[in-house]
Amino acid sequence: VTMGSSLAGSPAFRPALVSILILALGALLMLLFTPRCSRDTATLVAVGLATLALSIVPAAGADSQTMLAVFGIAAAGAIGMLLVASAELHEPMQRPEIGALILLGSAGGVAFATATDLLSAAIGLETLSLSAAIMVALIRGERPLESGVKYFVLAAISFASLICGPGLIRWAA
Repeated sequence: VTMGSSLAGSPAFRPALVSILILALGALLMLLFTPRCSRDTATLVAVGLATLALSIVPAAGADSQTMLAVFGIAAAGAIGMLLVASAELHEPMQRPEIGALILLGSAGGVAFATATDLLSAAIGLETLSLSAAIMVALIRGERPLESGVKYFVLAAISFASLICGPGLIRWAA
């Protein structure tokens, strides 16, 4: 980027990547303040909703597909963040981890929805699915833990076949 050009005109600038970065930093911020967020669920929800709202800002000037993807995923994440207080967890002190997983799952959803190549789509889908598997495993009881582990193993096998399949096709050609 030269001194006179703007970053928004650069082909390397993608609003979806900025939204993903904001969501990941929000999850990191939530985990940094775990003691405060585990005592006060309202603070946890406020930080999560603020992060989701802030992730919408870079996509406001993007094309319609990116804008729809980021808005839709942020809306779903906001609904999930509002439901964090009513989650029946094995340990009530795990609420900040659930909030961070919602933000990381939203980042994976944005990466998957705005992917331009197979590797970006695979990484976004894997981030989204592993966040969901871990959230399932954190729910109270033995059955959710078992299903979370099964979902985790199934996701790992499907991701390996998704990545190895095109590699084998390329190798055979």
